[in-house]
Amino acid sequence: MKTLVKSRKSKGVGLIEVLIVLVVLVIAWAAIAALQGKLMSGSAASKARSEALELAREKTEDMRSSIEKGQYVADLAVTGDALTDDPDGAVYGVNATYTRSWKLVDVDVDADGTTEDYLKQLVMKVAWTNNEGVAEDVVLNSLIVFSDKLKSVSQATGGSDYVGKLAHPNQQTAEEGPAPPGTVITGSQDPDEDGGNNQPSDDIYTGTDDKGNLVVYGTAPLASNVFLTVFGGKILKISGMIYYNSTDPYVRATSPSFCTTFAQRQQDCGIDNRSSIQCAKYACYFGGDCSNGGDGCPSIDVDNPLPDLNGGWYGKIGDFFPGLSNANQFPTICMGDTTDVPARLYYTKRVSNSTTGYSREGINTSFECHDTLISAPNDSDCRDLIDELAGYGILVDPSAVTSEVANHEIIRPMAADGTNTVLAATNNDYSNGVFPNFCGGN
Repeated sequence: MKTLVKSRKSKGVGLIEVLIVLVVLVIAWAAIAALQGKLMSGSAASKARSEALELAREKTEDMRSSIEKGQYVADLAVTGDALTDDPDGAVYGVNATYTRSWKLVDVDVDADGTTEDYLKQLVMKVAWTNNEGVAEDVVLNSLIVFSDKLKSVSQATGGSDYVGKLAHPNQQTAEEGPAPPGTVITGSQDPDEDGGNNQPSDDIYTGTDDKGNLVVYGTAPLASNVFLTVFGGKILKISGMIYYNSTDPYVRATSPSFCTTFAQRQQDCGIDNRSSIQCAKYACYFGGDCSNGGDGCPSIDVDNPLPDLNGGWYGKIGDFFPGLSNANQFPTICMGDTTDVPARLYYTKRVSNSTTGYSREGINTSFECHDTLISAPNDSDCRDLIDELAGYGILVDPSAVTSEVANHEIIRPMAADGTNTVLAATNNDYSNGVFPNFCGGN
């Protein structure tokens, strides 16, 4: 008897084929994941490097903006070959944790064997560890120049008699004191800065000199009374109130500038005369840049155009306590967003492009009502001072939903192709469309 055996043909996909497909897919997925990882790592590395470069620029600009020469010399003591770590410690950025360090080298401009105390070479290093645990850094080399106008001109022009573009950040915006010989033509009193208390010696005037420069002077139109000579066609001013229940402050600004304070009676500020809170008004004058026109600028003379001063002055305005030698005695200084810095920084931030960041230019704007709160050391957030002032109807609360006092950085945004014109002041009637006002108006 015969047995019939049916042959069976394979149907579908065999196990070996499935395994081969799976291996191919796994390899492809691994390659895609590796590529994606490299792309993400590269993007993170690029962002970290851009952030590090901005931190280097930021610290460099802070050093450039020293408020007075004594501070400049102390801050920029030569460190030799060793890098000095930032005493403020690490910076916790968006993409990494960074450490800043720098060294300074003396510079001999005219090769006479003598180095210049106003000029240093700054090497700024920002270091971090990337996502792969590899140490990275960026290094920025700069020249740091104190705003000594005559020396800066010599440095910028190689010692020649030709006037060149100044190397210090405020350019040739102004000169403290008269520009020799500096005969002053009678001007007019600044109605907001008359000193009060019937003290003519406190009055501030603005006018012109015999060369057509603008001047800020006091008492009488004499060269010896000139505080500031301005070259850019516009005198700008930042002013406000200081409310304090601590030692008396005085105000200084980055050179070239002129600042003054006017002590106010408590009743003139709306404060009960039994209160420990005192008040003073301050005003700082500096040079603007009318080369591109703007608010209050003179008509452009095509035969005698104004110099391009890169937006005029920028820098810091701060409160100081010369009578205090012990740091533990220093009071608390409060602004809109901080309680730990003694000065406001003003500048225009011009965006260069997405990879190189930005550059700083002059603020080219006047401001009113940029108040500051200075409280006793044990009032860490000025709350006691703020609450008492609120009881008198004085609204200067940084924690308010809409902050009632200006921040410690006043930054004017500027597109890469924008024009840095002089903006109208922000005052108690309006905002100029770029900055808010803090005078209680709309």
